[in-house]
Amino acid sequence: MDQGSQELRRAAAKAFEQAIAQLETTLQLPNEVTDLTTSPPENAKQQADSANSAFDLDALADAAADIEQFIQAKTQLSNEPPESKE
Repeated sequence: MDQGSQELRRAAAKAFEQAIAQLETTLQLPNEVTDLTTSPPENAKQQADSANSAFDLDALADAAADIEQFIQAKTQLSNEPPESKE
């Protein structure tokens, strides 16, 4: 594997790790706010779980789109021919 490909993979891995860390932070915030001493009614809990699932999927889709955009941008930059100096 050539040097450019390795650098691209490292950059993509770093961007992916950052997106995952951001996702983890986003998902932890609602849990910290929840008061564990009171238990919501079962129906409300099911609705909250459903809403959290939708949020998780949206955040995951956003993270995946960010990573894909980053990789495409890096790929386009590495595929451009060097400018000729005359």
